[in-house]
Amino acid sequence: MTREIKISLVICTYKRRKQLQQILNMLQKENEREKWNDWLQVIVIDNASELEAGYGDGISIYHNRNTGGSGGFGRGIDITIKRMDVFPTTHVVFMDDDVVLQMESLRRLYAFLSFMKEEYAQEVIAGRMFGMDRPCMQYTAAEVWNKGDIRHIGGNQDMTKRQFIWHMNENEGGEYGGWWFACFPVEFVKENRPLPFFLHCDDVEYGLRHGGTPVILNGIQVWHEIYEYWKAPVLAYYDSRNRALVNHLYGLCDKEEILNHWIKNISFYHVRREYTMEYYAIIGFLDFLKGMEWAGRIDAGKYHEKLRRKKGNRVKNALMWRLAKAFFRINYSRTFWGSGSKNG
Repeated sequence: MTREIKISLVICTYKRRKQLQQILNMLQKENEREKWNDWLQVIVIDNASELEAGYGDGISIYHNRNTGGSGGFGRGIDITIKRMDVFPTTHVVFMDDDVVLQMESLRRLYAFLSFMKEEYAQEVIAGRMFGMDRPCMQYTAAEVWNKGDIRHIGGNQDMTKRQFIWHMNENEGGEYGGWWFACFPVEFVKENRPLPFFLHCDDVEYGLRHGGTPVILNGIQVWHEIYEYWKAPVLAYYDSRNRALVNHLYGLCDKEEILNHWIKNISFYHVRREYTMEYYAIIGFLDFLKGMEWAGRIDAGKYHEKLRRKKGNRVKNALMWRLAKAFFRINYSRTFWGSGSKNG
């Protein structure tokens, strides 16, 4: 028994025209060869407002102010829902703009969803990530949050080796799939928008909110630059702020664990003399103390540009981290006590 499946592929992009065009050109050529737009629509949210239309049937470009990944995907959800009378979506895929995608992954996803048993119909499908530099090496199949010390299901496995292929569809308690490629049932998406995290951990929180264990399947995958290569200091800000927010919102850490985790993080940067990274991790923690309501109130794009201009140094950091620790002791309960999180 099959079900009728309609997939909305939502891509959020910001100034990655070259990488994104490779994806869109591939989709356009595939649609000319074998029509897919009866079961797939592609919605591109352009946070830089620089792309033009003209990629053919089924591919739509929407300009957007820079609201980060979470804001862009949220806009994609809104458009998907508004288009339900024209394209009755059953599933929404969130995908990065800088991946290498093969049409086969979308075809397999479509076929898998068509034959999925009803008891699994509301599950998330997690797309695997393979490395750009080593295309046969699976970086991860699904993720375990583990309070921010992320564990990868099927991490760093060479898929040319028989022992890894044999167990490749086993999920050892995965909690979420990264938004390099993650598929959600539209019933969940309709009722849930990503939190205003701008960058990083938005996929974590959304996956934890859904709950359950993502389904993984061989052949549903993308290739992506692995995150060990990402060293932009501003990302240390979002990791510091958003990781603490996730752990608080889901009651995964008590007050002292949140503090100790942050101290361990900035100590890592300090020992390596990465003082700019350390500084961003400090101000991220200070902004965590302002709470989720503050994060949703600010103009995230303008704040992001302001963040990128900040500078730190060893002396400044030494003062800042002590102030942050003192503010935490004073303000944590005042900001979060009774905020509705599971840990109060």
